[in-house]
Amino acid sequence: MDTLEQLEETFDRLVNEIMKAGAQFLPQIDILTSMTGISVLTALAIIADVINASRFRNSKHFASYLERSQG
Repeated sequence: MDTLEQLEETFDRLVNEIMKAGAQFLPQIDILTSMTGISVLTALAIIADVINASRFRNSKHFASYLERSQG
């Protein structure tokens, strides 16, 4: 097996593990992925970063947080 195939296999395994770990967040993932451009992995990254979205008063505060965290 060449290196590229090994990397692809490893990547697929990691994605499967991430999906298993994120299964408990399916309702939140469904909401996030309903937005254009948000994949399941992006949704999981947002969930992992934000943890508790109730700390944001509204969507504008959430967007502001995301803008500031990009740096």
